[in-house]
Amino acid sequence: MQVNGEPFEYTPELTLHALLDQLNVKREGVAVAVNDDIYAGIRVPDVVLQPDDVIDIVRITAGG
Repeated sequence: MQVNGEPFEYTPELTLHALLDQLNVKREGVAVAVNDDIYAGIRVPDVVLQPDDVIDIVRITAGG
């Protein structure tokens, strides 16, 4: 498994919600990509992750 471009130890039955909790990522203000699927943080599904998944977590910031 890869998270934000870095190897991440895969744990069987790890869900996306559990991963975000483990990384202390609040779902508000982020976008999460799992392979080719992109979700707004509050709409992240609680799916079981696979060993070959590639996950990118991006914090959304306001600017101007």
